[in-house]
Amino acid sequence: MSLSYIKKSINLLFLCAILLTAPFAPMQAEEVLLKNGSVVSGKISKMTFDDILIDTDKGSVSIRKSNIIKVQYVPFTAKQKAKALEAKRKKIDGMELEKVKVLQAEEAQAKALRASALRELVAKGQMEKPEDEPISYWDFAWRSMVLPGWGHFYLERPWFGVAYSGGTAILLAAVINTRGEALTAQRENHRDAELNFLISSQPDMFTKDLRVTYGVYANARGFTEYQQSIDHYHGALAALATLYCVQLVHIIYNGFAWENGLLIVENQKKDAEKIKTNLYFAPDFIGEGKMSGVTLQGGLTILF
Repeated sequence: MSLSYIKKSINLLFLCAILLTAPFAPMQAEEVLLKNGSVVSGKISKMTFDDILIDTDKGSVSIRKSNIIKVQYVPFTAKQKAKALEAKRKKIDGMELEKVKVLQAEEAQAKALRASALRELVAKGQMEKPEDEPISYWDFAWRSMVLPGWGHFYLERPWFGVAYSGGTAILLAAVINTRGEALTAQRENHRDAELNFLISSQPDMFTKDLRVTYGVYANARGFTEYQQSIDHYHGALAALATLYCVQLVHIIYNGFAWENGLLIVENQKKDAEKIKTNLYFAPDFIGEGKMSGVTLQGGLTILF
C-alpha cells in the first residue's frame, strides 16, 4: 500500500466527514472552528494530507488540519462553539494526563529497579547501604515507627505525613489532658471513699440518714463522674494506638508497592514546603491563676 494511496484515503474520509455534517439544503459557506476559538468562513477548495485551502472573502487561507476542531455548513452558535472547544480541551487534558501517568509509571519502575540493584549489592557486601537514598520498605517503616508520618514525608507523600503527624499530635495532647483529669478523678474518688468509711465507722457521731445519703452520693460519683474521666483517658489511648498502627500498616504497604514499582509518587516537595507544624507545651491554669499542670498544644499552617 503506497503512501499516496493512504493520503488519498485520508482526504476522502475527511471530505466525507464534512459532507455528513451538511444538511440536505442548498450549499452554504463552510464554518471552520479552530483550536484558538476563531472561526473561518468560506469554501473549501483544496485538501492535502496536512492542510486544507479555504476561499474566504479576503482571499484563500491555508489551515493545518491539526488546528481544526470542527467544520459545519451553518454558522456556529455561541453554545455550539463553547461545547466544541470544551470537548477538545477535555480531550487534550486527557491525553496530557495519560502522558503524565506513563512518565510517572516509568519513573516508579526505574526507582524500583535501582533500589533492587542496590539491595543486591548491599547484601553481597559490595557496597555500604546508602544513607541518603531509600532502597527498601524498611527505610520508610522504621521512620514511621519512631515518629508517625515521618516515613510518608520521606516517601514524598507529605499530605499523608501531615495527616498522620498532625493526628498523632492532637491525640497525644488529648491523652495528656485526659490523663490529668483521670488522675484527679482517682484522687477525689479515694478521698470520697476514705470519708465514706470514716462516716460509716462512726455511728454515734453521724445519723443513719446522713451515712446512707453520703454513701449513695460517693458511690454515684465513683460510677459516673470519676469513671467517665477514666473512660475518656482510655478512649484517647485507644485512638492514639489505633492511629499509630494504621499509619504503620499504611507505610509498610506503600513501601512494598514502592519496591515493586507500583507506587506512583507525584513530586509534592514544593507543596510540602508550604506546610508548617508547631508543637509546644503550655501551662494549664485553673481558678484564681493556679497552675494545675501543662498541656501539649499544636498548630498546623498551610500556605496557599
